[in-house]
Amino acid sequence: LCCGHGSLHELWSTLKPYNLDMMGGTSLLDNNGFSLYFTIIAWLTVAVTGIGSEFVIGTTLLQRMLLHENGGEMWHVAQLSFSLCLTVAFVADGSYGFPFLVAGLWKFGFPETLGTILSFYSSDSYTLLSVAALVDGIGVLLHHLATSFIVTGLITHLFPRSRAMTAACVVPIVQHWFVLVKYKMPWVFIVIELLLEVFFEWEVISNVSHFETELGFTVTRVGRGLA
Repeated sequence: LCCGHGSLHELWSTLKPYNLDMMGGTSLLDNNGFSLYFTIIAWLTVAVTGIGSEFVIGTTLLQRMLLHENGGEMWHVAQLSFSLCLTVAFVADGSYGFPFLVAGLWKFGFPETLGTILSFYSSDSYTLLSVAALVDGIGVLLHHLATSFIVTGLITHLFPRSRAMTAACVVPIVQHWFVLVKYKMPWVFIVIELLLEVFFEWEVISNVSHFETELGFTVTRVGRGLA
């Protein structure tokens, strides 16, 4: 039973000396291509989980937030947790970084992305506010997708955690330190965020030529494009 006809041993013995000319699927990729392939799979898993969490529990969270006397604090904590969660995900050398990446970017399921997009489609007319909501939602979605791919690439070692990469990624973490300021001093918040955004763009532009990986120019181009 363990080694006879139909056993796993017979199957392994039959398949082990396979002919390289008969290979197909991902075996046709070189090591660099396969690293990119796996990172894309991991990234899509992160993105589907994050976006899916907004679909699954987003409405429930909003309802509880609106019905509870201090429900707004739940949203504030979710926003404030971004910096910590993204810091853990950024320095992670293993898969434990993925849950922090999803929780930080997609705010534990609060419909930050889908809420604005769906509000546009549920509006009776195309007003300036509804169009602004659509643009806001698409912008946040693109931001989350690009950020999650970069951090996923760092976790899977597709991209190196170099000084140049760190310099660019640190600024968005700092930007989210001040999310609660906008509820008390909105103009102060706007000024701080604008200054940090200018600094972020400066860091990216000055370091983009150093965004390099040993896995080849194609992978390097992907990283630079997302930056």
